[in-house]
Amino acid sequence: MAPSRANLLDEVHSKRTMLQAIASIIDPLGFFQPVLLPAKLLLQKAWLTQSAWDEKIHEDLKTEWESVAQALPGLFQHKVQRYVGEVNEKSMLLVFSDASAKAYAAAVYLRCQDADGNVTCNLIFAKSRLAPKPGKKKSHRVQKITLPRLELLGQTLGTRAGQFCREALGTHIPIKFFCDSEIVLHWIRSAKPLQRFVANRVAEIRKVENCTFHYVSTNDNPSDYGTRGKTAEELVDDPKWWYGPPWAVKAESDWPETRLESVSDETLREIEAEVKETKVCQTLVVKEAEKTASDRFLDIDYTKYSSFGKLVRVSVLCLKFLKQKVWKRLSADSQDRFPRIANLFGKISENPELDAEEF
Repeated sequence: MAPSRANLLDEVHSKRTMLQAIASIIDPLGFFQPVLLPAKLLLQKAWLTQSAWDEKIHEDLKTEWESVAQALPGLFQHKVQRYVGEVNEKSMLLVFSDASAKAYAAAVYLRCQDADGNVTCNLIFAKSRLAPKPGKKKSHRVQKITLPRLELLGQTLGTRAGQFCREALGTHIPIKFFCDSEIVLHWIRSAKPLQRFVANRVAEIRKVENCTFHYVSTNDNPSDYGTRGKTAEELVDDPKWWYGPPWAVKAESDWPETRLESVSDETLREIEAEVKETKVCQTLVVKEAEKTASDRFLDIDYTKYSSFGKLVRVSVLCLKFLKQKVWKRLSADSQDRFPRIANLFGKISENPELDAEEF
């Protein structure tokens, strides 16, 4: 079901009605995401004004909405071919992803080959999401995301979309992922530790089984439409969106080369910017030497006493015990040390302010 042109133009006067108009366009497979992108961007722009849900939007936004809404009814007359081919052992999924400062997107194509060798390639699923925008309120602030990170989000979205389509088809056919970001492909293939944001998404991408990753030029990347937007008239007549790049129906040996042997200095800096810095930490382990019998003479743990005076009193009592009870069992060295220690504690008792040198 689709809303009428009158509903799209006349009933939109606030953020709430704008959202209702966009949500009323039912497109579960995402075939018309490029056409809906300008409307979603306009809703994001209205949201950043921090107006209330039912507050009237600014006249400039309403004028922009009227311009966007006039282009939407054109897609309701377009008919999509439902038959996309028979899935067999020669079938595969081609997943393209891309990103811009506005949005990131993915498009999934089913490539089939029949018994006579005829190859078809058709769009079966597409998905796009808006790039996060920092708000003015502290609670709405979002850290600005760099373009390479947005490209990585697009690849992650494509990974999820490819797995979703493979599960829906009920067969474990191979998936070929295509991305026009050399940085993202290097991150996926890198063995270096990456920053958490990048590392988490790369780990998710690497979990996909029976898949390969390839570079594709921007001109051959149909998901680019989902990041920049298209009018309904442009989209319905564009074969690259509905059937993929022209080489998709050719033999794989005729596909463009996808080797990434060297990168520019600027690209290398972008790659290394997300590599986690490795810090070398040296730990020194100090092992307390085993005490001899003479070292253990009057071995009192001073940390157990709250004051120095109390420690002195306990030490004197211990000395008296040694003198009276176990003197004969003391070693000759300990007996020689005893008078010096007793004399020291005697001085401390007479003069509590004994300096460190005398001690």
